[in-house]
Amino acid sequence: MIAVPASNLLRRPGPPEPVSHVDPPRASDPRFTEVVPHHARLVSLYDQATFSEGPSWWPARDILVWSDIEGRRVLGWHTLRRSAIG
Repeated sequence: MIAVPASNLLRRPGPPEPVSHVDPPRASDPRFTEVVPHHARLVSLYDQATFSEGPSWWPARDILVWSDIEGRRVLGWHTLRRSAIG
């Protein structure tokens, strides 16, 4: 894994921030709960992008990546629970 300098961190290391103003998921098909448990809650990894695409899991790097189109950068959420500019 590549170490990310602290100056490139977009937010302080730590757990994702819960999004409290969104209701829990509701499933109209019971198969949905096989993938997303009924007690799941939405969390915010990053909220400063104007227009984003993704996410995609990059298993070789153990990171969730997405694109900030307007910002012309790729962002990632490492398993060490930090967002970084890539």
